[in-house]
Amino acid sequence: MREKIIDLGGSSNPESVGKRCTVADIKAGRRLYRVMIDCGTEFFRQGGTDTMSVGPDFSFLNDKEVDAVVLTHADADHAGALGLLQKSGMLKKDAPIVSTPQTAGLLEFVMGDGEKSGNHSFLESIDVMSRRRAVLEPGFCEVLPGLPVFFDPSGHKPGAATLGIPIRSGMGVALVSGDRSSPKEDRPTVKGPSLISETWPRDLASKICQVWSTDLTYGSKPKEPLSGEVKRMQLQLEADIVAGKKSVYGAFGSERGQAVAMWLLPVALKYGVPIWLDGSISKIWDIFKDNPWSDKDFPLPELGEKTGIMRIRDSMHREALLRKNGPAIFVTTPGMFDHRPMVKYLECGLSREDFSFIITSWFAPGTNADRLWSAWGKIQKARQNGNNEEFAVKIHDDEAGWQRLAFRAKLHRFGLGAHGDLNDFVEFIEDVSKVCHGGKLFEFMVLGHGSHQSQQEAAQRLRQFSEQTFFSQDKLTINVG
Repeated sequence: MREKIIDLGGSSNPESVGKRCTVADIKAGRRLYRVMIDCGTEFFRQGGTDTMSVGPDFSFLNDKEVDAVVLTHADADHAGALGLLQKSGMLKKDAPIVSTPQTAGLLEFVMGDGEKSGNHSFLESIDVMSRRRAVLEPGFCEVLPGLPVFFDPSGHKPGAATLGIPIRSGMGVALVSGDRSSPKEDRPTVKGPSLISETWPRDLASKICQVWSTDLTYGSKPKEPLSGEVKRMQLQLEADIVAGKKSVYGAFGSERGQAVAMWLLPVALKYGVPIWLDGSISKIWDIFKDNPWSDKDFPLPELGEKTGIMRIRDSMHREALLRKNGPAIFVTTPGMFDHRPMVKYLECGLSREDFSFIITSWFAPGTNADRLWSAWGKIQKARQNGNNEEFAVKIHDDEAGWQRLAFRAKLHRFGLGAHGDLNDFVEFIEDVSKVCHGGKLFEFMVLGHGSHQSQQEAAQRLRQFSEQTFFSQDKLTINVG
């Protein structure tokens, strides 16, 4: 068998950023290993509320089992299909799942979400969790005998990695970018990534000849400076506190919630108002705090009264805090507002003028965040035209179904994404091509992790660095040996 990669991360949805899953048949001496790099799911909304979680088509691998899985990080679009992989029978009995310590810890939540969506059972979760093997520090890790993979911090979140995969028995190296933030922006949880020429061993970087995975989330549009968005959010919180409002921030549980709390902390301390963490955010806080992987991971403080950031213990504790008069700050999951505990905050506060709700993430069509943002735009336009009638919006909850709530609270949105834009990614690739090996073209690049439009836009600027350019699509097979 020849060395090859099989891309299983394509998407039929032109607007989706897709999922990530690359399968590589790699030689290490006389052995030919099959290694899977990332194993993600893609989410679709149907009928406004039903969510379909679509994993890779593993039936295409029926000629050989997977010897090991290597993860860049633990977001669902990179790790959410691990239960499906185990369920498919294509994962070898003793195959490890190799990642950084933070990624290994976060798999508990990823697997739990997969159980709730019906993708796999509790038994599949147990099997996956038993396979975890942690890379204790950046650098080389022998994933399988004779197969050393290089792990480097990507800046996307604590423990997220960019990978160097040896091919042709180590004579060449394939680059897997993983998700990358802007190198110019530090977050409260992690520093921005370095360029390959700054951190990788020179002899390793000079061997990079193929790019198997990219991060094209933003397409060609420039990203708003993170510092400006954070400042706007802090000024809004200050105004809300002075007005006596309760501010509810919807955030992803992994990294976004922790970063939002740290960004808000200076304002909260100034006015003596504690920040309350709800959902999975405080548990993941502990994973990041207790498992530092590199010097790019910023240490998070201990939660408690001394810090000013505290945990919500349970639903009764939440209700008690909401009944108190005066300003309060809550940071809760989910970022798209479509599940509990956020739904409970909406039920309590959407009809009240002393509440502000804040969107801190992108949101998919058909989510509660999407419905609220659309309704808020109509409310703002009506107010400008002198229409002061009462407005309402329908939200959906998995347990309670549809509810119609009066919309009297304020709604805000801030762009706090942990991805770099296309300019950042071009700079990253140009550094490898020009600095690490003197302008030599890559043999090929696989453009993925972005909408179809994002990939087309990126290709116009990235083709100059590569002899061939492929677009990520299911079952794309490329010889690499």
